[in-house]
Amino acid sequence: RIEINLNKSVTDPSLEVKILDAVPVSKPTGIIYSYINITESNFNNSMIENVTIYFRVNNSWIEDNTFIKVYLARYENEWIGLETELINRTENYSYYRAYTYSFSYFAVIGEYKVLVCDEWQKRCSDNKLEQCINNSWQLMETCEHGCNLTTLICNPKPPETGSPQKICDEGQRICYEDKLEECRDNGWSAIETCEFGCNSTNLACNPTPQGPKKNKSYTWVYIVLFILFGLVTLILYLKREKIIPDKGAKIQKEENDRDVGGDIDELTELAIDGKDMKEIEEKLKEEKKDLNL
Repeated sequence: RIEINLNKSVTDPSLEVKILDAVPVSKPTGIIYSYINITESNFNNSMIENVTIYFRVNNSWIEDNTFIKVYLARYENEWIGLETELINRTENYSYYRAYTYSFSYFAVIGEYKVLVCDEWQKRCSDNKLEQCINNSWQLMETCEHGCNLTTLICNPKPPETGSPQKICDEGQRICYEDKLEECRDNGWSAIETCEFGCNSTNLACNPTPQGPKKNKSYTWVYIVLFILFGLVTLILYLKREKIIPDKGAKIQKEENDRDVGGDIDELTELAIDGKDMKEIEEKLKEEKKDLNL
């Protein structure tokens, strides 16, 4: 459909519209959907106030080619893109209108997206740091001391001539590997080598790790048993050295040996049960009395 406004009255104005496969002029840039030739009768281009051309395009053509833009172009010694608007879209077609002021060869053109940059990509452009946003380079920062092409950040302010660059604060401490270091005269000095590692939280050497908790020692029990064994052995030896006058004394000796054996068992149980040494000593004194030692 074509709407035309003329700046003067004419008699029987008319238009002839032809859809062409090719045109006898240079080919425009882009993918061509169709060529159109429009010629006027009973008026000329100088009488045209404005023209609105309506056209439609198959949606499958747009989607198959992933166009970002569809527009109408007019040939006038060269191809000129016209202001084109999408006014409606249905399941099968997209509808457009374009504005012109004269008739000639026209072309419906699809335009691919030209990739300028990758989204969020950064670059240095002279002393400017730029970032890709919506497929275009946007200024992020103007670098007073130049833009670093490697790190893609603005260079820091250089140190003033004659003034040493500050490395650390005097007295400040850090952990470096297994060493505790302190800032002295604007430099790091090792003040201690940490055998068990340096704690970066409290900035001190880790203490000697505690070994596993030892079980209760029973060494003293074995010492007491050893002493008891020695005493009993001595007692038995002395009793054997005594002169036994009669059979009754021999029987009494056997009974005493049995008593001593039972007492040894009792003393052993007291030692194992962890009884107090005083209690064991009292028991030994009683045994000595019984043996008349």
